[in-house]
Amino acid sequence: SDFCSALSISDNDYCYPELLTNSILNQELRDTSQTVEGCLCLEPFGQTYQLSNPLWLRSPPDDTRRIFVAEQQGFVYIYHQNGTRLPEPFLDLSQVVLTSRSKGDERGFLGMAFHPQFSKNQRFFIYISARDKNNAEIVRISEFTVDGNDANKVNKSSEKVMLEISQPYWNHNGGEVKLMIFNKKNLLQKL
Repeated sequence: SDFCSALSISDNDYCYPELLTNSILNQELRDTSQTVEGCLCLEPFGQTYQLSNPLWLRSPPDDTRRIFVAEQQGFVYIYHQNGTRLPEPFLDLSQVVLTSRSKGDERGFLGMAFHPQFSKNQRFFIYISARDKNNAEIVRISEFTVDGNDANKVNKSSEKVMLEISQPYWNHNGGEVKLMIFNKKNLLQKL
């Protein structure tokens, strides 16, 4: 009830415990790890590290069980499952990513997707706000590969810009980059 009142949610179907009985909202809810019997609980993770506008969290399709966390300003950090973080960022695009500290600025590091065969080819894709060669605001999708000598670093010289679209406003930036395999043979050849 504190959560719902703090967010001014009048529809209790979105709040605990009603959420658990709403068949539409919880049809894909998976309860694989419980800290208390019958409770899907959230626990602090990596709380000793100061994050600035974290907006993306994923684990790559490999056997490392690493957790990648991206910040709006262009940093991607690697965490281990015990909550410890590697000291250096996996990726630092802070000099390229276009954003500000203004509240509501929707520009920045907007998304990342690992190639379905990341464990073999070490390729991933990023979606950012940036500036083009003429200093115009754009959103960009680029491909990178992991450094061949350090699996916890990016080979920054490997960037291949795949798409740039004009985005002249600071708001209504968003979405996420995902790889969708419709025809696996043809698409993987193109990627």
